[in-house]
Amino acid sequence: MTTLPTSIPPLPISLITNLLPYLLPPSPLPQEFLSKTLLQRLLYLPPSLSDLDSHLSPFPSNDSQPVSTRLSELCHGHQLGDVQYTKEGEEVYARIPILPELDNTTDGSVEIWFEYEYGNSESRGWVYHSARLPSGTRHQFVSTPEQLVNLLNEAGQNAMDEVGEVNGDNEAPEGYWTAFDSPTSSPSPHTDILDDQHVEDAYWARYSRPATAPITPGTHTPFHHSKSPPAVDSHEEQAKRLTESLKALGLNGGLEADTQNGYSKVHTEGKRGFWIDEEEKQEENHIEVVQKNQTQIENASQTQTELNDVRQKEETVEVSESGKQVKDRLRCKILVSLNNIWKEHVEGSNELDLEIKAMEWLNAGKVAIQDNDPSHLPLLPDSEKGDIIVGKVEILFEMYQVLRENKEKDSFYRLLEGTIRKSPSLGDHQDEFDEVHRQNTYYE
Repeated sequence: MTTLPTSIPPLPISLITNLLPYLLPPSPLPQEFLSKTLLQRLLYLPPSLSDLDSHLSPFPSNDSQPVSTRLSELCHGHQLGDVQYTKEGEEVYARIPILPELDNTTDGSVEIWFEYEYGNSESRGWVYHSARLPSGTRHQFVSTPEQLVNLLNEAGQNAMDEVGEVNGDNEAPEGYWTAFDSPTSSPSPHTDILDDQHVEDAYWARYSRPATAPITPGTHTPFHHSKSPPAVDSHEEQAKRLTESLKALGLNGGLEADTQNGYSKVHTEGKRGFWIDEEEKQEENHIEVVQKNQTQIENASQTQTELNDVRQKEETVEVSESGKQVKDRLRCKILVSLNNIWKEHVEGSNELDLEIKAMEWLNAGKVAIQDNDPSHLPLLPDSEKGDIIVGKVEILFEMYQVLRENKEKDSFYRLLEGTIRKSPSLGDHQDEFDEVHRQNTYYE
């Protein structure tokens, strides 16, 4: 818990006068004037630019923007009220009212609140906290910072008095301590648990060794399997005994008396019916398994047919390219070819010759596009190399006409100019792939 400092300086008037011009646009509030709570709110919950009140105070505002509206009215004339100090928990605040110039009235005033930072090396003292409208508050205010200690003592004494009033001379109310007495006769879950434990202990005590029992172990029968012949089927024995009992009692009239070796027909027919039922069940299971396998085979065949249809459709889509895709590929081919011709044209040139090479390149393009007489255009490439460049550009222009672009001559001339804008590599540096070349690689 941070203790209140022994000496708190009063709120400087210079801080107030320096802050007032920044409370309204267009000047933003300087961060060195703002408290940490307001800075954190503006950082993590930035308000709208049109919500001026939220920039001035961390408290919510309504659509009428009352704080900024009153501050705008006070710009025409105001006066400062008396500074008052208060404390809320460990925080120390000061407020000063900004009043209209009219005497003896508080209508249209605004309260400017400041917070005092203390407790560590980064504390800045008095900083701006918020701007509020005058309203009823539970705070107790004093006129000087020195009186804050007395305010704290009074608050503590009031709290003690309230506790004393509740307790009444530190005596417990009637029946308070009886609530903690143990119940007399009501059963509890703990007692039930103890009873269960006693019952379990008594059960296992029956199997414990008595005090006079011999310590040496008794004799045990060796544990081994005998090789005696297997017993007769228990069902057959029961059937035989049942038949004999019926004969002795004279109650076997309803049964067939024909027995063979002590086995009745009833018993043998029951066993035969059991085997017939088992065979029928096995046959049904076999038919069910065969049907399931047949269903799986049909589903797999149907799935394979669907996959083949999808693959055939994909191959058809890949083969039948749209007209737009063909145009895009042709345009990329033309751009790549123009770049290659331009690089051949400037090969072996230095930086100083680039401007001359560019003029020659544009003149060659004009000859190829407009079928002009090369003698009327200056700065054309010399000798056979120039004729080759003009011939290649003419072929590319004829290819470009297939695209049927609007104003195809102007568009093709823009492509020639764009080729110049792409700076070619000179010297022994490795040529870099430009965007057009990457597009061409993508389409191929």
